[in-house]
Amino acid sequence: MMFRPVPSTREAYGNQPTLHDDHASREQRWGSIMAKMEVSVASTVPNPGGLMVHYRGGALASTSTSTSTPNNPYFSVLSAPGATIHSHSAVPPALGSTWKMRFREWIQRQRTSPTNEESEKKQFFERSVRILHSLVLKTIVTTIKAGKAEMEVAIHPNLITADNIVVHFSPDEGEAAYFIQTECREAFNLADLVTKYHAMSALGMIAYQLFTRGGGPPLSSCQPAVSDWVGHGRILCMDEHGDATENAAEGSNRLKRQRALGDDQCKINTTMIHSGVPYPLCRFVVDLIGGEGTDGLLFRSDSSFHSFADILSDLKQMTENPDAFIHMSIKDQWRLSFGEKMHGRESEKKVIMDVASRVSGTTSNDALFEALALLLPRNKQQIVMVTGKAGSGKTRLVVEVRKSLENLGWLFLSCKFDRIVHAEPLSVLASAFDEFLENNLRSSRHEKIAAALQKSMLLDDMSILSKHVPCITKYACDTLLASNNVEVSREQIHQLFIKLLGVLSVDGQPIAFFVDDLQWIDAASIDLFLALVNSSQLDLSSAGPHTSKKTKTLFIGSFRDNEVDDNHHVAQMLKKLKCTSSVEITDVAVCGFDQDTLNRIVSESLCLPLRKTKSLSEIILLKTDGIVIHIIEFIGRLTMEGILCHSFVRGWEWDSEVIESCPISESVAELFTFKLKKLPSDVLLGLKICSIFGTQIDPRIINLVHDFDGDKTVDINSVLSAASEHGLVESTGTTSMFKFSHDIIAQATFDLIPEEERSQLNQNLATALIKNALAAYEIDLVIFVIVDLISRIRNSDIIDPKTCVLYARMNEKAAKKALAVPDFSSAVKYSESGLSFLHDSHWETHHDLTLGLYQISVTALYSCTNGNQGLLKERIHAVFQNSKSLEEEFKTRHVWIRMLSTTSLEIAINECHILLERLGEPIDFSCDSFAHVCSEVVRVKGLFLERKQDFSKLTHMTDPKKLNAMKILSSLLVIYHHHQLAHIGFLASSRMVEMSVEFGYCEDSAFALASFAAVVVSILGDIDEGCSLARMALALVSKSRHTLNHSLPAVLSAVYGHVLVWKEPIQVSQRNQTQ
Repeated sequence: MMFRPVPSTREAYGNQPTLHDDHASREQRWGSIMAKMEVSVASTVPNPGGLMVHYRGGALASTSTSTSTPNNPYFSVLSAPGATIHSHSAVPPALGSTWKMRFREWIQRQRTSPTNEESEKKQFFERSVRILHSLVLKTIVTTIKAGKAEMEVAIHPNLITADNIVVHFSPDEGEAAYFIQTECREAFNLADLVTKYHAMSALGMIAYQLFTRGGGPPLSSCQPAVSDWVGHGRILCMDEHGDATENAAEGSNRLKRQRALGDDQCKINTTMIHSGVPYPLCRFVVDLIGGEGTDGLLFRSDSSFHSFADILSDLKQMTENPDAFIHMSIKDQWRLSFGEKMHGRESEKKVIMDVASRVSGTTSNDALFEALALLLPRNKQQIVMVTGKAGSGKTRLVVEVRKSLENLGWLFLSCKFDRIVHAEPLSVLASAFDEFLENNLRSSRHEKIAAALQKSMLLDDMSILSKHVPCITKYACDTLLASNNVEVSREQIHQLFIKLLGVLSVDGQPIAFFVDDLQWIDAASIDLFLALVNSSQLDLSSAGPHTSKKTKTLFIGSFRDNEVDDNHHVAQMLKKLKCTSSVEITDVAVCGFDQDTLNRIVSESLCLPLRKTKSLSEIILLKTDGIVIHIIEFIGRLTMEGILCHSFVRGWEWDSEVIESCPISESVAELFTFKLKKLPSDVLLGLKICSIFGTQIDPRIINLVHDFDGDKTVDINSVLSAASEHGLVESTGTTSMFKFSHDIIAQATFDLIPEEERSQLNQNLATALIKNALAAYEIDLVIFVIVDLISRIRNSDIIDPKTCVLYARMNEKAAKKALAVPDFSSAVKYSESGLSFLHDSHWETHHDLTLGLYQISVTALYSCTNGNQGLLKERIHAVFQNSKSLEEEFKTRHVWIRMLSTTSLEIAINECHILLERLGEPIDFSCDSFAHVCSEVVRVKGLFLERKQDFSKLTHMTDPKKLNAMKILSSLLVIYHHHQLAHIGFLASSRMVEMSVEFGYCEDSAFALASFAAVVVSILGDIDEGCSLARMALALVSKSRHTLNHSLPAVLSAVYGHVLVWKEPIQVSQRNQTQ
């Protein structure tokens, strides 16, 4: 259908000014227009609010009883309930009422209303945008063509005038606008390009009057003719068939003529800015009208609107974020800002939230469904693994999830591993507990957590945990005693952390535990993580009488999947978990952004409409593959090089061709390197020093190395302040610590240190750290940082023998601390590193140091599940050859016996007998008849009964030989029992009880009593006396439970599995054993 022009508004008006305020003239003009459009119109136009308006002979009337407004004869006020049309001279509408007002009257009222306050001006423009948005929606209709939705003009462009619009207000929907007349007798093509551009131009004129409140000069000289139109740098003319065609030459000439019209034509931008209209609205109006006028340097015709979808998109952005897209009043609007909003991760977030719902039991709003869910089997332990490349937004996604979970009442613990491993074993996972407790010190939960800790843990428990979680001391009512000399097994440490996790949920809240950057996790932390995951399937209510609910826990991990192959320990851990029937793992892959998401990010960052940033986003996507941190740094580089610059008037501008010519960086680290090289030299040097210590920047460490390079040392605190302004580092918030904003920044900074300088720099830092830490008595606090620095020094750079010995001692200290955790892998690493600094004559020159390192290596290698057996035997034989006494080699002998017991039983037993003889405790096992064993048990039983009353008052065993003999007898007892020679082992337990009565008790005494109790019950049949002995063994366990270490499981097994079961129901025994 072809478009046939009808008389325009200007033609109908003649030469009268469109913004004239004389009511009589306006009535005459209105009547003239209506008369030419329809001589006698009987059609009815339905309007919101129940208003039915009829046109008769150019006059406006109402179907309802109406009265004429005194100064507006043609304007009728509807007497319908809830809706009133107000004229300018009428009383202002009451607040909260529903009303209608002609568009010109509404504008006049806004112009005469005082709006001196900035907030009132902002509100006016925001209201105007909403009104215009509603009007655009009335202008278009959506049709489906070839399965695709398209927007077309729904009203004749000549009806899109200010005189054909009414503003409607309702308390529920606010202000909106609609057309009075929507039908025209003249035919026009809905899909015609000229029609579309004509409608856009008309809407632009409406917007011009709306935003300037009718105070600007008329735009009639700018209005495009129907037969030609300026749009997107093209002139569209009518061909002989009435279709729109493009004539480049004619278009160029017309464009030149239009630009030369003079100062009184098309100065839209200048007029609106002088009227106080924000620049984004000026740009919107000019792009909507499509002409440049004399402001060609500011506005390019190729940026005009070409679709109604773009118009609606602009208006939507203005409505949703007026500070950015209307007022340009956001903070740091002249700086590139990416804000806090998360883009494009809605589906990934929903997956994690759905898993969280399964954990908390709130998977449905249906009460019946939730009630039936209680009858279903218990859900599996849920784990979410977030994977993706470095900088893809894995952590950012979990941060958003954390906000949502905390709003739902969840507790959230988090920790992060570092690429540089110099932390104390288990300290990373422990830091999650410590940070949580620290954050709750001043909350209402503090007293509840403290009470729960007192009920579920002994002081000894909290003392051991305090080494890993220092903040726990602030929750203890009593002063915790130091537990430095207490040996604790790996299983005991795991159980203490499991208890602590259950204590945190004092009111039954679900807990989310987030572990970031798992690709750098160490072996000891993997063991603890697996223990926490597996323990969540246990009913923690059985862990103590004070816990009534099972803790609901969701574990979330993240790692870089491109850095983890099938042989990586994280892959092995996940493989093990996936084979567990009680665990369910949900994988969430975080990839680069798509085009639409990236465009939204760029649009909001630059505070420009989506249509303006689309071409820039396409280029950025090609350069960055949609990776978040790559996008940020790429745009940052464009601003640093002036390719992307900010204009006070026009906002952000760029040259697409120049950006396309920028080379694609191999990695985001390359972009950071470019940024870092722009820093002042002292700031860059300070950041290099910080990067040596990893992502976290501990001010305590920095202060201890302040003089590492004499007077040349930079002020690190000033460096951190300067780097923070550049976004390279940030404060952690909860402590005085800083951290690099991303691991990639830390890595890029470290890579700027020349390789030939790294070794010497590490040595200087290690020397300063050792010296100052020793002077401040803080060597134990930084020992792992020291040994990490030492491990990165080239052997050729360590020449001084004293320095070698010093480094060996530092490694020995670190190995002992790792063994106490216990972290056997780290203990092996540090002990072997210490040995590497010792020379061939080390056994003679530094005997004690060498012996200590060898013994730690032997113990750790034996305890490691994948320990090097060849190296272990080599270290054992070296100790045997160089020891000066039995006491020096005893620990190694004990390990040797345990090794032999698994392969050569007779040799192991023979070694035990030899050691007992050397210790002065020989036992004759040659007489192994049952009668002899029974007589020996009876004899020891009688001896014990004589001293039974005094047993609880016995002191600790102090004789080193007797202590070592007890250990060998304990091992001998286990060896005989495992090889079905228990009756011979009874002689060992009898001797252990006899030694405890005579020389005092030790950690093996409880095991001796428990074993002897089993002997009394099984051989003598004396159940009462056996149970009495078993309870004494348990009392001894309670008295010194954390010095028992390896023997505790054997004690509990003997007592509950072989003795008390004869008197107590098996259910009671199982419950007590679990506790």
